[in-house]
This record gives sequence, C-alpha cells and structure tokens, in this order.
Amino acid sequence: EPWFEKISAWAADETLEQLDIGTGFTRLTPEGMAEAWKGEPPRHPGIDAMAGLKAALDALPTPDAAVLQHAAGWVGKRFEDEKRRRAEMGFDDMLIRLNAALHAEGGERLASVIREQFPVALIDEFQDTDPVQYSIFDSIYRIEENHLDSGLFLIGDPKQAIYAFRGADIYTYLRARQSTTGRHHTLGTNFRSSHAMVEAVNHVFQRAEIGRGAFLFREPNGDNPVPFHSVLSQGRKEQLQVDGQTLPAMNLWHLPTDQPISNAVYRQQLAAACATHIVALLNGGQQGSAGFLQPDGSFNGVLPSDIAILVRDGKEAQAVRAELAARGVRSVYLSDKDSVFAAQEAHDLLAWLKACAEPDVERPLRAALACVTLNLSLHELERLNQDELAWETRVMQFRGYRAIWRTQGVLPMLRRLLHDFKLPQTLIARSDGERVLTNLLHLSELLQQAASELDGEQALIRHLAEHLALSGQAGEEQILRLESDEQLVKVVTIHKSKGLEYDLVFLPFICSAKPVDGSRLPLHYHDESGKAQVSLRPTAELIAQADDERLAEDLRLLYVALTRAKHACWLGIADLKRGNNSSSVMHLSALGYLLGAGASLGESTALARWLLDVQAGCAAIHYGHVPEAQANMFHPPRNEATLLAPLLPKRKAAENWWIASYSALRIGDSMSAVNLEAPESPQAQKLFDDERLDPDAPREVAASGGDIHRFPRGPNPGTFLHGLLEWAGEEGFNVTPEAIEKAVGARCNRRNWEGWIVTLSGWLGQLLQTPLAVDNDLVTLSSLQHYQIEMEFWFASHKVDVLALDKLVCQFTHNGASRVAAEPVLLNGMFKGFIDLTFEHAGRYYVADYKSNWLGPDDSSYTFEAMEQSILEHRYDLQYVLYLLALHRQLKARLPDYDYDRHIGGALYVFLRGTQSASKGAYFTRPPRALIEGLDLLFQGKPIPPKVEPAWEQGVLL
Repeated sequence: EPWFEKISAWAADETLEQLDIGTGFTRLTPEGMAEAWKGEPPRHPGIDAMAGLKAALDALPTPDAAVLQHAAGWVGKRFEDEKRRRAEMGFDDMLIRLNAALHAEGGERLASVIREQFPVALIDEFQDTDPVQYSIFDSIYRIEENHLDSGLFLIGDPKQAIYAFRGADIYTYLRARQSTTGRHHTLGTNFRSSHAMVEAVNHVFQRAEIGRGAFLFREPNGDNPVPFHSVLSQGRKEQLQVDGQTLPAMNLWHLPTDQPISNAVYRQQLAAACATHIVALLNGGQQGSAGFLQPDGSFNGVLPSDIAILVRDGKEAQAVRAELAARGVRSVYLSDKDSVFAAQEAHDLLAWLKACAEPDVERPLRAALACVTLNLSLHELERLNQDELAWETRVMQFRGYRAIWRTQGVLPMLRRLLHDFKLPQTLIARSDGERVLTNLLHLSELLQQAASELDGEQALIRHLAEHLALSGQAGEEQILRLESDEQLVKVVTIHKSKGLEYDLVFLPFICSAKPVDGSRLPLHYHDESGKAQVSLRPTAELIAQADDERLAEDLRLLYVALTRAKHACWLGIADLKRGNNSSSVMHLSALGYLLGAGASLGESTALARWLLDVQAGCAAIHYGHVPEAQANMFHPPRNEATLLAPLLPKRKAAENWWIASYSALRIGDSMSAVNLEAPESPQAQKLFDDERLDPDAPREVAASGGDIHRFPRGPNPGTFLHGLLEWAGEEGFNVTPEAIEKAVGARCNRRNWEGWIVTLSGWLGQLLQTPLAVDNDLVTLSSLQHYQIEMEFWFASHKVDVLALDKLVCQFTHNGASRVAAEPVLLNGMFKGFIDLTFEHAGRYYVADYKSNWLGPDDSSYTFEAMEQSILEHRYDLQYVLYLLALHRQLKARLPDYDYDRHIGGALYVFLRGTQSASKGAYFTRPPRALIEGLDLLFQGKPIPPKVEPAWEQGVLL
C-alpha cells in the first residue's frame, strides 16, 4: 500500500542514523503516527504493538547478567572441585562443613559432644557474626530454647556493626536479639570519654531517633531493634585546654558554598585546614598553651601521638598526610587491609632475591642495583657499565650474599645487604624513609618464616612473586605495621579504629559518601526475612533498598568514628555533589541524615541552618567556619635520648651448627684446602670433587678435536660434559643423533670449540646407548623410564664424628682395602648433596654419578681396578654411601613396604672418558644393609648396634 512505501522510504533515509533511537519508540506508535502523518494515519497491528515495545525491551534480562550468573556458578563449582582434588580446605570450608554436619543425621550427637566439652561459650564482638557462624552456635546451644545446663553469652553492639564487606551481617545479630528476648543486659556508662564528649554524641544521635530512628531500623509498627539510648559517662580526670579555655567536645567546621562542591575540592580544602589546626595545637603543646590539665595541677602539652585523623580510604589519607608533611608533621597511616606486599619495597626485594640467587647472571643483578629502594645514583649505575672492576666488585658482593643466604638464612642476608648499602642511614633522612625501612624489615621477617617451609632459593623467590600477584588479599600478618613508637600523628581508617581510643580525633572528610546507583554489580541487599541476597539485575526498588542499607552502615561508621574521641573531635562539613551531577548528595551521607532527619538539603546555603539547629541546646557542640589554611610549620623537639651500651655475650654459642656436604669431608693432605662452606651449585660441587687432585692438568681446550681422552680437563670442560648429560636427561635420554649434534654444536660454537662437535656428538650418542652393568644386569640411559636428574637432598646430622663414619665405611666397602683417611670433623646441622642421576630399573632404585676424571691416555686405562683405585684415592666411597643413605631415607618415607635388600639397587659410577673401553667406564657397587642402617643411626645421633661382619657386594665387570 502507499503508506507502506512511504514508511520504507523514510526508514531507508540515511539521515535517520543521526537521530536518537529513542524517538523511534514514540514516532512509530499510533499516537506518534497520528501527530506526524498528513491525512489519515495507517493502521497495522505492528504499529499498535509499538506502544509497549520500549517497556517490553527494558524488561528483558540483560545478557551480561545471565553470563555473570552462569560464570559465578561455574567458577564456584570449579573451585570446589579443585579443592577436593588437592585435598585442601579453607577457614570458610571448616565452618560450612561443621554447620552441615550439625544439621545432618547424627548432628544432635555432635552438638551434645561439643556442648559437653564446652558447656559455656562467650562470643565477643557478636555484631560481626555471619549467618553460618550463628547457625553453628544455635545448633549447639539452642539459643531460643535457653537450656539451663549450658550457657552462651553474646557480647556486641549493633551500632558498631561495620564489617559487612567481610561477611559480617547485622541481621544475624537481630535474629539473635529476637531469640533472646528478656535476656538482654546493657552497659549504660561510657568509661572512655569526657562528660562533654558523651553529651555531644548523645545529642546528635538522640535528635535523629524520631521517624525511622538514628540507625534506620524502626519498623512501621514502632519496634526498633537497633535503638539509640543516651548513655551515662564516668568522665575524665584531665581536661583539654587551649589558652586557658576548655575546648568544646564536638567542633563542626562548615565550608560555606553557594553550590555543591566536588569531593576533590572538599578533600583539598579540609586536608589543608585540618593540618593547619593540628600544627597550631602541636606548637601550643610545645609552648604550654595547648594540652591537658591534670588533677594535680600539672599540664601536659599536646603531642602528635595524642591526635588521630579518621578517614575512609587511602585517597583521603594521602591528601591529609601530604598537607601534614608539608608543615613538618610526621604521620603514620594505619589501614585494616593494606598489604605490605603491595608496597614498592616488595617488588624491589624480589629483584634483590633474584640477584642474590644468581649473582653471575647480569640482567637480574643490574635490575637489583637499579631499583628505586637502593637509590643508587645515575653516575654510579653508569660506572658499572664502563668499569669492569666495579662490576666485578658488585658480582663478588652479591656472591657473598648468596653464601650468607645458604649458610645462615634469608633474614641475615637481607640485613647484611641493607647495611652494606647504608640504607638505614639513608632512609631515616627521608620523609618516608621510616615507612620504607619498616616495610623492608617486615618483608624480611615474613620471608624468613616462609623459608623454613620451602626448599631452596628459587622456591622462596616464587613464593614472594605469588604474594606480589595477590597483594590485594592481605592476611593478618601481612597488614602494614606501625613505622615507629615515636611521636606520630595517626591517620587511621574508621574500620581500623574500631575498639581504639584517641585523645583528639579529626574527621575532615566525614561528609563523603558513595551512594548505591546500580552501576556496580552484584547488588547486595536483604529480603523481608533478613536473609542476604545478591542481584545482577538491579531495579529501581532494589537499588533504593541497597542504598538504604548502605546509609545504615554509614551511620554505624559515623557512630564508631565519633565515639573514638576521649576529649574532642573536629568534623569537616560541606555540601557535596557526586560526579557531573550538580545536585546535592548531602542527605545521602550519614551526617546529612542525622542533621536533616532524612530530608534533602535543597540550597547549599541551608546547611548552615542545619548546623546551627544541631548546636542549639548542647553546649558541648560548637559551630564555626573551616579555619583558613596557613603554612605554619611544626618543629618537633630534638630527641636527646642516648643509646645504651650494647650487650655482649659472655660465652660462645652452645653448638657449632652448619651445613655440610661431601666436599666438607677433608681427606688427608690432598684436601687440606677444602672450604667448609656449602658448594655454590651442584656442578661446582661435582667438578670440584672430580678435578681437585689434578691441579697441573692443561686447562685450555684445543681448537681441533680428537678422541674423548684428549678432551682437556678442568672446570670448563668438566662443566661442559656434565651439562650435556643434564640436557640429555631433560630431553628423556632417548634423543636422536640430529638433536644431539644440534645441542652439542650450539654449546661448542658459543665457546669456539667447533673442532670438537663431531667427537663429542658421537661420544654422547654412544654413551646414551651403552649397556652399563648394574646388579648383574645391563641398563642403558636411553631405556630409563623413571628417573630424576640433579636430585637435591638434605637431612639432619646430629654431631656426626667423621672418623667414626670413615671407619664404618672402610669396614664395609671394597674388602676393607686401605685408603686415605678422613680428617676429624664434626658434622652438626644439615647434610646436603646433589645426585647426578637417580633412577629405577626392574623394581630397584639406583644412584649414578658422572665422573670426568682423566685416568689415562686411552681406553685401556679404564679397567675395573683403575676405576676402583680412583674411587679410593678420591674417597668416592664416602660419597656414594651418603647418596645411598639419602635414597634409603627417601624410599623409607615414600614406600609403605620398603625393604633395603629388595628396593635398593646400588651405586653406579660412570667415568665419562672411558665409555668406549671394555669396562664401558661403569663401576657398580652395592654396600651392605648393615652399613647404610648404621650410617642412618649415626646421623640421627643414636648408638650403632654391636659389630656386624661385613658382607661385601663388589662391582662386577661385564
């Protein structure tokens, strides 16, 4: 029809893209068509349905809400499945499972057992209880039934229920209150504050008891489960005076404006005014004009520690602390949720740990030296780029830190680092230095505690990195600590201040509020029965209810804030707007509700009338304008205290506790220069063992290759051979010749050893396929399925006499053959080591060690006798029995049916240069059970049983 063609042409008009889509909902309705149409408008069911289309579309559920709801359910189920898989549970799980058990079959029996064990229970701060906790106690003590054979005392103040964000639920308190009707007892006297302070708080809240009540809990029938009752006061003996006059208890600072102002302007002006007044009080305290008059006539001036500034969040704290610092007033910020792991010092500490763990790796060391906390000058950092000696000095310095870390622990290492870089002296001179130093010491202590449960440096580094990723989730031990016991103004969140008291309290930003507008989901509220609910589809009604509960909690926060003061408090008051909206939100704040009884302010100038009205009838309340900000400075008195003489120990430590390894066993004159400190790395330890008896061997690698016997000796070539086998183990040992040649080639090219690529590739490929004799059987490395390379072990050593250990090993190994004796050393502490290869074959477990020792110029030098002689000269017999002892302890702890004779295979020594000889360079031995069990007792500090005749099981050459 013609009208259809007109509508089609109109809809195709490109200019419609510039129109507001909302106009379409009105223009295409019958009324809109009648208004815009020339002549008789068309009639069609679709046009008739347009009238309700907008409302129908708005009523449809939003896809994002459905997705979030689905995701929440999926994540919750996945989280529970993962906890079951790991066999883990948290604190909430314990509560939920106990509650479920109490309500399941047999729950009454469980309740009676708990009730018999604890017939009387007392719950302090009960207003912070959640529904699950209350259900548990109700199931055990039957609160409503009031059993006389048990007692449950619930102590709490609903006016201080401010921890909803932690799961605390005031409606749980109200439920308990209803269940205990007739059994309520009230403390009606305030023992903290002055008479005037209590009177002022009583006056402000009592005025708001009309209507819905001061805390918004009066019901339509008149019942008010959270009423405000005026309390009596015991008062204070001292009096707050300034210039001989007693100060009002509650001071209302009004910032008069014609229009509502933004929160940013409010924070800026009130922070400056607050800091100015605090400086005046502190200067008056020094001059004797502001302070506390004692009953005996003495006068104590106001000190920084007498003052607290209560804020809602870190942004407010930052604003007021900046103004205080600009005037020379030091302050400390205390929050109940700021984690020390969120500080910059935690990130810098991670860089330090990485550098200390690997001081020879350039990148982490440069990152550590360039971090903010060390604050090295640009000149010094540039010198490290230009001066090789300066760089080497830093490398050696961090090697020393690594040694301290491994021998004494992470805390002594970090303290040494702090003092070497003179950080205590440097930081104390900075305005924020005390905060930084406190964080560093706090973090060091936490790392020391964690290190007791972790194995090795990298585990601790990973632990710190994980905490940095979760820095927003602060446990109790991670909350920022107080910097100092010195005189500091305390900037405290209202939540953190609960339960505390301060002589003077400033509330400069008390009018700030965050009304619920539905933009942040999910929406939290309670239904008619008081049960907590969440919604992803906010309606106007739910938003209003959620905001009503928000305002109720803000009122309780205000009550907590005002009741922290012992003598006086100052409130910064201004008419505020929110965002780009210019209308006033004063009535949506807790103070605005108390002042206006819930009514809107209207004009900003009306705020003065509200404040004058609340002042009327109460002499303890004083109304005035915000004092003008000034730049007056506070100069704290110099601390003249002197340090006492340090206490010096009068005796040596009770015992010599240290970490030892095989390298610490000194063998005759050949090992007189052995360092008793733990080896720096697995390879360093092994190579030191292999090479120490051949100091005159050539160390340079020839440019052209030859056979493996002509491959030079020394630390570098030895490291190279061990590294190739470690790579092969990581690849599964069963690697292709192409992969071997590629790996060998890459390593040789980096060292300019191109001439050895062919020789070493062939040697490694042949070694991996060579049958090695173990326990009357043959095994190849390439056939291993279950093995561990570079296995690290630690076990305790309780005053082990090395001479007794040596005697025992000589008695039970190598037919008692003579060998170089060990020198007397006492092992007391921990014994550690690294095993090249630990593997399982045919149900038995073996240790294997690679030896790069050079026994002669060709394959004929690697006979069974020559390898045994090398083992005895180097005292590798001590090494392999200790490795087997570590394996024995590990299997004993892991295998329920462990038996030494059935599960321990023995020790395999692979002489890497003799793998093409008749012996294959393999020496196998299996010490008897009596020796390993005797060593086990020896390291435990227990006596060894009577002598057992040795039964040798010597290596066999196949």
